[in-house]
Amino acid sequence: MTEPRAASARCAHCGAEISAAAAVCGFCQKPVGRAWLLRPVLTGLTVGLVLGLVAAGVIWWRALQRQAEGQEAPQELPLAVANVATLAPAPDPEPEPDPEYSSLLTRAQGEESRGGYRMAAALLMQAMSRQPGRPEARERLEALRAKLIREQPTLGLPVTPAPPPAPPAGMISIPAGPFLMGSEESGADEDEAPVHEVFLSSYSIEATEVTAEEYQRFCAETRRRFPAQPRWSTPRHPVVLVTWEDASAYCASLGRRLPTEAEWERAARCGWGSRHRFRDPQPQVLEPYSWFAFDSENRAHPVGTKEAGLCGLYDAYGNVWEWVADWYSERYYEQSPKQDPPGPPSGEERVMRGGAWDSPWQQLAATFREKFSPDHGSDNRGYRCAASPSP
Repeated sequence: MTEPRAASARCAHCGAEISAAAAVCGFCQKPVGRAWLLRPVLTGLTVGLVLGLVAAGVIWWRALQRQAEGQEAPQELPLAVANVATLAPAPDPEPEPDPEYSSLLTRAQGEESRGGYRMAAALLMQAMSRQPGRPEARERLEALRAKLIREQPTLGLPVTPAPPPAPPAGMISIPAGPFLMGSEESGADEDEAPVHEVFLSSYSIEATEVTAEEYQRFCAETRRRFPAQPRWSTPRHPVVLVTWEDASAYCASLGRRLPTEAEWERAARCGWGSRHRFRDPQPQVLEPYSWFAFDSENRAHPVGTKEAGLCGLYDAYGNVWEWVADWYSERYYEQSPKQDPPGPPSGEERVMRGGAWDSPWQQLAATFREKFSPDHGSDNRGYRCAASPSP
């Protein structure tokens, strides 16, 4: 009996008949079927495994060397890290010690312990204006605000007042509220101290100083003598050479009045704590807002030609001094009432505020106080009016 014949196949390359199990053609010696793929695959895996073991051994050996070197000598920063450390910007320097800043914090703490929360908040705001980069005053003010919100029912704080009625044309409305009046900063005069809290009722104040044109119209209607103005004056210049009585009579003819010293200062400061509008009020910084000795060319200028202050007042600093309602007293701040202070009941001189075209920049401070005889005018003295809300 004969054995069955093994299956055969043909080579795909030369067509010769070969065994189906053969991996290579016996005639053309070329691989046939899929068995030939196994050899290169196995070879690649073997080579990869050997290379991986070699690389792992090298890495392990270098790690051992670094560890040994680190135990023998202190490590040094790599050059790249050292360069980065050298080139990195230095941290901001600590603010210079300021005894007045610390004093304000201490006074605020005392006021808060006595229940004077508004005064404490005002003192903290003044401290922040002195050194904005220090966090103590800001953090304590936030804590005080949170305390007021939490304890408002028991403290009996007033509900937020309704906004005041719209002021007459040309006037700025100032809402009722407290502010810190005066200054104890370096450079302040003795009559600017002590700093004290004042609460003012709502009022309005003219955005510009009274002009020569407006005052001349008043003189024509009341048959009052109009003082001859300087050669540089025009109808839009502030009226000058007016006495305190002249200024007061003009305001009264409109149903208005001269502002009190406290009202003038609050409107001029408009919320900032420092006595100057700027932390370092150099002449170049003040120039966009003020006509004074640095840029006035020895004369006043038409009202409203410089930029307005924060509350919208023009020429509050410089151009001409402005009469206010108060008699002058050097020590008045020591006994000034907290609510709507009217000034001393009598005196020899009236207060003027704001500086003039011939004033140095040091006098262009919100808290600076000047005084003159109410019976005499000058070419650097004018005024603006204020008004209480209608009943």
